[in-house]
Amino acid sequence: VILGEDVVDAGSLEMQGFQREAALQRVLDLVGATAGPYEVQALVSSGGMGHVYLAVRRHDGVERRVALKVLKRGLDTDALLARFRREQRTLAALHHENVVGFLDAGALPDGRPYLVMEFVEGLPGTPTRSWWCTATSSRPTCW
Repeated sequence: VILGEDVVDAGSLEMQGFQREAALQRVLDLVGATAGPYEVQALVSSGGMGHVYLAVRRHDGVERRVALKVLKRGLDTDALLARFRREQRTLAALHHENVVGFLDAGALPDGRPYLVMEFVEGLPGTPTRSWWCTATSSRPTCW
């Protein structure tokens, strides 16, 4: 998978040893760090604009697991920042049982924005969306 500046492609012929390790380390640098009141625990997924991490917020004995989406390093152009902020506003305005809920937004110390959403646990080895489509549809495939 090519992740913008953060390239993580274990099979790439273009990336050798230390380059591959350095790229992976940049993506994993947030694991163990904090983003506002959230403690980042693990990398869950990566896509075109960002990385999604499992994070936890703890307060007075209450713990909540959340999904924390962070814009990738190097993608902080005005156009992409505007797109990410539009995604934040859109998600905050949506209230639907089939869309994860928006919980919070903020910025990392390096200025990269993040958004916080409900964390939806998938079935092991099965993409959540595929499982949901199969479980809730009489058709064998989902749009």
